[in-house]
Amino acid sequence: MKRLLTILISFSVGQLLAQDAEKVYEKVNDAVVRIFTFHNDNTSHGQGSGVIIKDKGWVITNYHVLGDAEIIRAEHKGQHITLDSIIAMDADKDVLILQLNKAFLDKYSSTIPDLKLGDSKKLKVGQKIYAIGSPYGFENTMTEGIISGLRTSFDSTKNFIQISAPISSGSSGGAVVNSKCELIGISTMVISGGTAQNLNFALQIDEVIKTSLAGKKPNTATKSSLLNFYFQNGQKELYERNYLSSIINFEKALKYIDHDESAAILYYYTGLAFHKLKRIDSAAFYYNKSLQVKKIGDTYVGIGTISLDNGDYDNAIKFFEFALKLNPEFNEALVAMGNAYYLKKDNLTALNYLQKAVTISPNNSKANYLLGNIALDIKKYDLAVMVYTQAIKYNPYYADAFFGLSIAYQNLGDMIKSQQYKKRAIELNPDIGK
Repeated sequence: MKRLLTILISFSVGQLLAQDAEKVYEKVNDAVVRIFTFHNDNTSHGQGSGVIIKDKGWVITNYHVLGDAEIIRAEHKGQHITLDSIIAMDADKDVLILQLNKAFLDKYSSTIPDLKLGDSKKLKVGQKIYAIGSPYGFENTMTEGIISGLRTSFDSTKNFIQISAPISSGSSGGAVVNSKCELIGISTMVISGGTAQNLNFALQIDEVIKTSLAGKKPNTATKSSLLNFYFQNGQKELYERNYLSSIINFEKALKYIDHDESAAILYYYTGLAFHKLKRIDSAAFYYNKSLQVKKIGDTYVGIGTISLDNGDYDNAIKFFEFALKLNPEFNEALVAMGNAYYLKKDNLTALNYLQKAVTISPNNSKANYLLGNIALDIKKYDLAVMVYTQAIKYNPYYADAFFGLSIAYQNLGDMIKSQQYKKRAIELNPDIGK
């Protein structure tokens, strides 16, 4: 009888915990989104998660989800979520705050949960927590656990929540909530390796909110604080495509450089902003200044791309090779090399570089797109469909890949699908095919 009672109690507790988890998921799920990031040439940078704070009109995530990408997009259950601008970003804190489009928010407000923010001061070890994000692209996966510890980073600049709920690549920026459905943090990192268990960490929500207030020029004007201020403002303007403003900020930051690596990175970003403005002489000037200070793969790719755009494929290849000597698995350089050889009509060499790129990073949309083009050229239309579909899977906004898919289906005699994909391509880029 006693054993039966114990079993019944255990069963009841388990049922209650399951019901709690179900309720939390129902209340939080529609506030958690998938984040996709891309380079300007549609090369996939990565995928992460984000959380909508409805009353502020924000989507919050980790800075490293964006990293050095140039395009960021969000979606939930296949619905594109319109983002307007960057409110705040802090590489050191690993926080990125994005502004939701007001018209989008007004239209879909009734479907978005109004998440309350938790109080970091009330966090206690042992409290029940839930994590919702998109590990490896599996949209809005939920895990549960407890607060295992409250930690401060080694440099004492960030406060973390150590959690037992499993998180993985793609979870970054996802919601960590308590049993009251209050947002207490965002999933940020995993420490793993050796024989140790995985250690999972979330950035406390108070750290995120502080970042939103940190966009002002620092009161204590040290060289380091001013360098950081102007550099991050420059990055923010660059991602928002305010290129002239980004250049002004980068040039101000250059006045406060304190070591060679900072100078090389700043010269690169200044060159990139000029490149976006198609002011090629200025872009080349700053790219070269960057390389004079330090050899950086991104800078070689930038200079190589200038040559590629000018039709000088051999010179472009030379610079891409320099980038690959620094890092043979530098995906952007591999794709750039594949593209250069494709434009040279050397499909076999292009294929070698592109296959290596997708082996290292299967979610590389640009590499899959170029493989689709090669498949079209050699009339392997089924193969073209497969790789174009891969490109679209990892970049649902890739107009050229939709257009390529339309051509492949046309050659296969499936005019319904051909028109369907052509229509989508034109929706994304009205000038495509003209």
